[in-house]
Amino acid sequence: PGKPANVDFYASTMKVELALLHEEDLLRFLADLRASGNAYYSVKQCLITRTGQAATGASIVPRLRADCEIDLITIVDRAAKQ
Repeated sequence: PGKPANVDFYASTMKVELALLHEEDLLRFLADLRASGNAYYSVKQCLITRTGQAATGASIVPRLRADCEIDLITIVDRAAKQ
Protein backbone atom coordinates (compact mmCIF):
# COMPACT_ATOMS: atom_id res chain seq x y z
CA PRO A 1 0.00 0.00 0.00
CA GLY A 2 1.38 3.27 -1.15
CA LYS A 3 0.01 6.21 -2.98
CA PRO A 4 -1.16 5.67 -6.55
CA ALA A 5 1.46 6.67 -9.12
CA ASN A 6 -0.76 9.13 -10.98
CA VAL A 7 -1.82 11.43 -8.11
CA ASP A 8 -0.14 13.80 -5.68
CA PHE A 9 -1.40 14.54 -2.17
CA TYR A 10 -0.95 17.94 -0.52
CA ALA A 11 -1.86 19.02 3.01
CA SER A 12 -2.14 22.56 4.34
CA THR A 13 -2.71 23.12 8.04
CA MET A 14 -5.39 25.64 8.96
CA LYS A 15 -5.54 27.19 12.40
CA VAL A 16 -9.13 27.97 13.31
CA GLU A 17 -10.31 29.99 16.31
CA LEU A 18 -14.00 29.85 17.15
CA ALA A 19 -16.14 31.52 19.80
CA LEU A 20 -18.72 29.00 21.01
CA LEU A 21 -21.97 29.30 22.90
CA HIS A 22 -22.03 25.52 23.40
CA GLU A 23 -19.72 22.59 22.66
CA GLU A 24 -22.09 21.40 19.95
CA ASP A 25 -21.29 24.54 17.93
CA LEU A 26 -17.84 23.05 17.26
CA LEU A 27 -19.31 19.70 16.18
CA ARG A 28 -21.71 21.46 13.80
CA PHE A 29 -18.87 23.55 12.33
CA LEU A 30 -16.81 20.41 11.66
CA ALA A 31 -19.82 18.62 10.15
CA ASP A 32 -20.52 21.60 7.86
CA LEU A 33 -16.87 21.67 6.81
CA ARG A 34 -16.93 17.99 5.85
CA ALA A 35 -20.31 18.33 4.11
CA SER A 36 -19.09 21.23 1.95
CA GLY A 37 -17.46 18.70 -0.39
CA ASN A 38 -14.78 21.18 -1.46
CA ALA A 39 -11.85 19.12 -0.15
CA TYR A 40 -10.89 16.50 2.40
CA TYR A 41 -10.34 17.60 5.98
CA SER A 42 -8.52 15.93 8.85
CA VAL A 43 -8.83 17.39 12.34
CA LYS A 44 -5.42 17.23 14.01
CA GLN A 45 -6.51 18.71 17.32
CA CYS A 46 -9.06 20.99 18.97
CA LEU A 47 -8.72 22.56 22.39
CA ILE A 48 -11.82 23.99 24.06
CA THR A 49 -11.36 26.50 26.88
CA ARG A 50 -13.69 28.68 28.92
CA THR A 51 -13.50 32.40 28.19
CA GLY A 52 -14.11 33.36 31.80
CA GLN A 53 -16.88 35.76 30.79
CA ALA A 54 -19.87 35.71 33.08
CA ALA A 55 -23.41 35.67 31.75
CA THR A 56 -24.82 39.18 31.84
CA GLY A 57 -28.56 39.71 31.88
CA ALA A 58 -30.40 38.99 28.66
CA SER A 59 -27.36 39.17 26.37
CA ILE A 60 -25.86 35.96 25.07
CA VAL A 61 -22.07 35.92 24.94
CA PRO A 62 -19.75 33.09 23.92
CA ARG A 63 -18.34 31.46 27.04
CA LEU A 64 -16.19 28.90 25.23
CA ARG A 65 -13.36 29.16 22.75
CA ALA A 66 -12.07 26.47 20.39
CA ASP A 67 -8.57 26.51 18.93
CA CYS A 68 -8.21 23.87 16.23
CA GLU A 69 -5.63 22.64 13.75
CA ILE A 70 -7.22 21.12 10.68
CA ASP A 71 -5.42 19.71 7.64
CA LEU A 72 -6.91 20.61 4.27
CA ILE A 73 -5.98 17.73 1.97
CA THR A 74 -6.04 18.12 -1.79
CA ILE A 75 -5.47 15.41 -4.37
CA VAL A 76 -4.10 16.40 -7.76
CA ASP A 77 -4.40 14.07 -10.74
CA ARG A 78 -1.14 14.39 -12.68
CA ALA A 79 -2.82 13.35 -15.93
CA ALA A 80 -5.31 16.22 -15.64
CA LYS A 81 -2.46 18.75 -15.35
CA GLN A 82 -1.01 17.84 -18.77
